[in-house]
Amino acid sequence: VTMDIGDPNDIHPGNKRDVGERLALWALAKTYGQEGFQYSGPLYAGFDREGFQLRIRFDHAEGLSARGGVFAGFEIAGEDRVWQAAEASIEGGFVLLSAPGVPEPVAARYGWDDD
Repeated sequence: VTMDIGDPNDIHPGNKRDVGERLALWALAKTYGQEGFQYSGPLYAGFDREGFQLRIRFDHAEGLSARGGVFAGFEIAGEDRVWQAAEASIEGGFVLLSAPGVPEPVAARYGWDDD
């Protein structure tokens, strides 16, 4: 993932060094079996519904945080699949999502907009 270092208006990132380092770390861990370093950012692992909100689980989420403390780009939907912008907060290694217009959420998505 390069959402945090890329350019939404150019598929060819100018910051090739960071992209290359991320790919190299993944290869060292997953292809060559090396250990002892963080090779991935958060990866979706599932969710649970807790009343009016969804608790999103991730692997590789130690120290999960958002720049400026704000998470943007999440949406949730109920059974009707009408997507609404979600309010997101971090609780440990989880992201909690809710939206006033979605009292019983069943689905979530992130970064779905065209960039």
